[in-house]
Amino acid sequence: MESLQSPSPLDSATQPLVGPKSDPEASSHRLRRMLKFILYGLIAIAVALQVIGAAVWRHQRQVTPHQASPKEIIPLLSANETDVHQTITVNSTVIDLDFAESLVPEREEVDHVYVVNLETRTDRRDLMSILMQYAGLDVEFFPGTTPGTLGFVPGAKQRPKSLTKGQLACWRSHMNVYRDVMIQGYRHALILEDDVDLEIDTKDLLAEMIPRLPNDWDLFYAGFCGSVNKNDRVDELDPPLLRFYNTGCTHGYVVSLRGAARLLYLLQKPTGPIDLMILTLAHHNVTQVFATNPPWIAQVRRPDDPTNIPGSWGGRLWEGLRNSTRAMALADLVFA
Repeated sequence: MESLQSPSPLDSATQPLVGPKSDPEASSHRLRRMLKFILYGLIAIAVALQVIGAAVWRHQRQVTPHQASPKEIIPLLSANETDVHQTITVNSTVIDLDFAESLVPEREEVDHVYVVNLETRTDRRDLMSILMQYAGLDVEFFPGTTPGTLGFVPGAKQRPKSLTKGQLACWRSHMNVYRDVMIQGYRHALILEDDVDLEIDTKDLLAEMIPRLPNDWDLFYAGFCGSVNKNDRVDELDPPLLRFYNTGCTHGYVVSLRGAARLLYLLQKPTGPIDLMILTLAHHNVTQVFATNPPWIAQVRRPDDPTNIPGSWGGRLWEGLRNSTRAMALADLVFA
C-alpha cells in the first residue's frame, strides 16, 4: 500500500499557476481599464478647471449695479498740456479717452428720407424728384393728409378756433411719418416737406452732424423759422450745433427712433400747430431738440405757389443758402 505524501513546496513552485488571477491577458485588460479611468479623470479635472477659470475671469470684469461705484475722473495732466492721453478710472479699470473718442464714427448717414407730399401736388413731386437727385438723396414720397381725408381727430373735441383743418392735416401727416419710422425701425430719418430748397451738400452735412448729437437726442432741425441763440452752442465745432428752444416750422428736420416714439405719444392730442407743440416740449426740456445755424434747408413760398396750410405765413422764409440746390438745378436744366 502506497503511503500518501504531501507535495513539497519545491514541487508546488515548479507547477504552473492556474485560475483567473494568474491569466496574463486578464491582467493586461485590467491595467488598460485602470489607465483609461485615470485618463478620463484627468480630462474631467482639466475641463472643470477651464470652466472655473472662465467664470472667475468674467466675474472680475463684470460690474453689476450693486457693485458699481461712482465714476472717478482722473486727468493725468492739466487740460492745457498737449500730446498726452486723458484717462478715466472706473472701478479700477483705466479707460483711454482718446481711444474711446476714436470709436465714435466720423460720419453717419440718415437711415431714410421722407418727403411729405399731397397726391394732388404732382408739380411739387416732380420738382422735389429733381432736387433730391441733385442732392444725392434717395427719398420716399410719403402721402400727406388733407382736410378732406382727415376724418375724426380723437382728443380734439373742442378744437381752438386758431387751429385750422389744414393745420390739423399737417399734424396728422407728421404723426403718420413718426409712426412709420417706428414700424420700420429707422434709427433716424430726415423729414422734408415738398416746398423746400436745400444746400447741395446736405447729405454730407447731416452725416457729419449726427455723430455729434448726444445719445438722448430727439430732433435735429436742419431748417427752421425764426432765430436761435448763439450762446446755446453744444460744442465749439463747425458748423454750429445748438440747443433748440424758440424757433418753429417743420419743413426740414431729422427725428431719431426715440424721438419718433416720444412725439407719437406726447402729441396725441393736438392743441395747436405741430411746430408750436414741438417748440413747447423743447422749451420745457421735455424733448431734446437741436439745430444748426445758419440752416441748411429753406422753405420756399412764391405768389404763384401758395401754401397748402391756410393761416400760415405765405412769404419766402429764408434765402440764405450758400449753394442752393434749386439754383444749381435751374442753371443746369434751363440755362445750360
